[in-house]
Amino acid sequence: MNVKDTARRWGRSEKVVRTYCQEGIVPSAEKKGRFWDIPQNAPAPPLTRHGLVLLLESILLQADGAAVNFRRIGYPEIEVVLGYRYLSDQLFISGFSETEPIEKALAQAKCTQRGRKLIAAHEESKNKGRKMIAGEIGINAGKPHILGKFEKDDS
Repeated sequence: MNVKDTARRWGRSEKVVRTYCQEGIVPSAEKKGRFWDIPQNAPAPPLTRHGLVLLLESILLQADGAAVNFRRIGYPEIEVVLGYRYLSDQLFISGFSETEPIEKALAQAKCTQRGRKLIAAHEESKNKGRKMIAGEIGINAGKPHILGKFEKDDS
């Protein structure tokens, strides 16, 4: 299937589906020339890219010893469970067992290389178009001059 057909089937925009393919959220999608070929049986991600990355980051935080309450992530519980299931089925995480209670399943889950790549792609897209302007602003002899760091967003 192409991006247009997949977007219609999933109820998402073509731009969103194309971004999902580019960032690896749909691992079974293949780029053929300028176009994406998406298998007809490819499941639609149950959450946005941001939501999936949030779930991946919660697993990394938990692995570092942080207490993560998945009920406070900001999505309904069923969407969170579907999100973790999608991440597991698409090999973004490993060790997630649906037969265990969610808290225990998450304690055993590990973020795979594919999951780490998705987090990195998300961070890169957040910073796209931003330039750092170094300097500081202060007053010297009554005249303003630069003293600190400022961020200019060119998006």
